[in-house]
Amino acid sequence: MALQEVDINTERSGKVNQAAQLALKTGLKSFYFAKAIDHEGGDYGVAILSKYTLDDIRTYRLPMDSATRGEPGC
Repeated sequence: MALQEVDINTERSGKVNQAAQLALKTGLKSFYFAKAIDHEGGDYGVAILSKYTLDDIRTYRLPMDSATRGEPGC
């Protein structure tokens, strides 16, 4: 399962690890979080939840056009 707009330890989300909590509540075995930006004392980004053990995982940064002033992607 792929998720976007995931918070890890941010003020707005009560300082919880949303990826870990969602994996636990859905009964999925593992998760991987890729940080896009710092946000409210924590991290904000995307996550993958899986019923399988995740091995050899990597984050690949997507190119960003500085003219658009968007947030970094991964």
